[in-house]
Amino acid sequence: MTVDGSRVNSQQSTVNSQQSTVNSQQSTVNSQPKLVNFRF
Repeated sequence: MTVDGSRVNSQQSTVNSQQSTVNSQQSTVNSQPKLVNFRF
């Protein structure tokens, strides 16, 4: 049970890390249209 719980926590940590990366990329995508509009 302890080993399984450890594996689940490790996978959850990986998922959270990937989600953080996705949020960071989404933030970059959201900022790009503003820069493009600012140029025009």
